[in-house]
Amino acid sequence: MSSFEEFAKRARLDLGAYFTANNIFSDKELVEYCERNSIGLPTQAYFKEEIQEKKTPEKEIVVPKPKPKSKTKPKPQEGEKKSSPPKKTRTSRTRKPPVKK
Repeated sequence: MSSFEEFAKRARLDLGAYFTANNIFSDKELVEYCERNSIGLPTQAYFKEEIQEKKTPEKEIVVPKPKPKSKTKPKPQEGEKKSSPPKKTRTSRTRKPPVKK
């Protein structure tokens, strides 16, 4: 029987996703899971500390974002002149003449 590390390496497991999918949240639960599924026991600790009870995710408080200010330009004052956008020059696209062989 191979160890859990060899099993994980051979199966190319993403350990975080694997533990979440199998509801494993502590080293003790990992050992129990390995015994049930005939996998070798792990040789290293994967969790920093034992969790006393499973925490349920708390709902986050949603704060509405302020509405963005309108993007209208300020009106020019009487003394200022309106600036016109620069003239666009565009050349027409033409085909290249065929290459003579």
